[in-house]
Amino acid sequence: MITQEEQIQQVHNEREELARAYRSVFNTTNSDVKLVLEDMKKGCFYNKTTFVKGDPHHTFLNEGARLFLLSLLDKLK
Repeated sequence: MITQEEQIQQVHNEREELARAYRSVFNTTNSDVKLVLEDMKKGCFYNKTTFVKGDPHHTFLNEGARLFLLSLLDKLK
């Protein structure tokens, strides 16, 4: 049985490995990757509101897309 500290370290290591993999796949020195990321920013509400007046379901859908993009960009740091 592993200790709680070991579990925490294991989760931390797994997150770091995953972030490394994201950075490898989305290597921002590649011009195609830059183009794709910029397109994703446009389509996933990076710099605009996700709110759709009178349609909370569409708002939540938009917010999900934005959350995905923000999570991806955070992993690339």
